[in-house]
This record gives sequence, C-alpha cells and structure tokens, in this order.
Amino acid sequence: LLLLPRHQNGGLIMEITVIQKSTNSWLVLSFDEFKKRFKIEFMCAYQEYICHETEKIALLPEFMRKNLTEADFLLNLVWNFNNYSSSDWYICSIR
Repeated sequence: LLLLPRHQNGGLIMEITVIQKSTNSWLVLSFDEFKKRFKIEFMCAYQEYICHETEKIALLPEFMRKNLTEADFLLNLVWNFNNYSSSDWYICSIR
C-alpha cells in the first residue's frame, strides 16, 4: 500500500502526528495547524535550540561559524521539538 501526501490548493500537506505523553491521545495536524496549536512550545523549543547551538558554535573557529535560522531547526524538527520543548506532547511522525 502506497500512502501519498494529501494535496491542498495544488500543494503538498505535511502531516505531523503528535501524541500526548500523559494520555496517549494523538492528533494529526498540518504544519500550519501544528505551529498554531503549539505556538508557545514551538517558540520555546526554537529558543532553547538557538541557545544550545550558539554555545557549540562559539567553540568553532570563526570561519566555520554560521548564523542559525528557523530552517536549521526545522531540518530535524522531530528531535528538536521533542528534546528542546517542555511540552506534554511529542512528535511521533511526519509524513
């Protein structure tokens, strides 16, 4: 069985499955819905990521340093959100 992403207005929709740690209830959200519903947790995780990565980058020679962006955070959204946010929800999968 081949599962293809849903389309909306001609574009692909990323589906993020999140599970609540305490009740094991789950939700399937688009990326936009995820960012709206978990706005505070997302921003806290992003800020923690920036702090942690800035400390690591400071140890590198200047020519190897780079400015961090939200795109860097999103490259590994599952790990970054699950480890840097203090949410009762965690990302189980992204399709």
